Amino acid sequence: MNDKYPFTLECVVRRLGKSEQYLPADSEGIEFSYTPVSEDGIKKIYRITITNTASETFTGIIHIKVLLQTESPKFFMPGYMYNRNTAQMPSSGRKAFPRLKSDGVQMPESPFFMTRSDRLAEPLSLIYDKNTITGVSAAPGIEERDFKFCGFSCSLEDDHASVGYTLGYENAPWLFIQTANVLPRAPLSSVNTFSLPGKSDYSFNLTVYHYTGDDERAIYPAIIDCYQQYHEAPRQIPGMDPKKALSMLSSAIRDYAWLENEHIYSGFVYDRPEGLSYNRIPSLSWTNGMVVA
Repeated sequence: MNDKYPFTLECVVRRLGKSEQYLPADSEGIEFSYTPVSEDGIKKIYRITITNTASETFTGIIHIKVLLQTESPKFFMPGYMYNRNTAQMPSSGRKAFPRLKSDGVQMPESPFFMTRSDRLAEPLSLIYDKNTITGVSAAPGIEERDFKFCGFSCSLEDDHASVGYTLGYENAPWLFIQTANVLPRAPLSSVNTFSLPGKSDYSFNLTVYHYTGDDERAIYPAIIDCYQQYHEAPRQIPGMDPKKALSMLSSAIRDYAWLENEHIYSGFVYDRPEGLSYNRIPSLSWTNGMVVA
């Protein structure tokens, strides 16, 4: 930690077959090191090296955290966590979604959340506090391992907060599929863990954002930078062009989404074995923009 970059990088791990608690990396034979490789006005990129000093293979989760002292942090994990998802407000008890609170775990409230990378709109986790943005970004998966998914985290303590990146992933303490469909934390398995053979290492780039901003809108430069780094253009289909695509989409809407008897468009149309079924949402909001077509 220094004045220019007032945060600490920390590595904790959870081994397959052990408790849910994350332990200091060195207690499990994992060595963590990092070297700055470049920086600009909003970020510093580190080359992270994870070394398994033991003889046996490590299988589990490697969790790299960016910790900093905070006063009233607001979190941003695009598509998952906005501020604290209104944790400061009373819960209706009818719909469950992540609510970040420092005082204990009682669904859906928790002082920490972890999620698989593809549940985020961008592979990014940010904190806004004291007119400063601090955050972390890295590849959403490991390409050379048949795209093994990674994950991201956020955590709130009494006098500090953290955001993090994981090799392997957890949906913890719960997996929020929908507000009415929440699953408990799943055990570690070969599907969601990262393996590192004994006496070997693994290196990758980790981006740490740190810059000032007048208000929460200061997250935009980090989002744009992350998008430019990881966005992939849609695949090209031979013979397809914008005019043809628009024609096909509008024809599908005309033929399948319009409900004549009800004079609305269905926001969702399901092609089931027994025939088409509809989710009727007669709303002008984002839940059914179809009604303004």
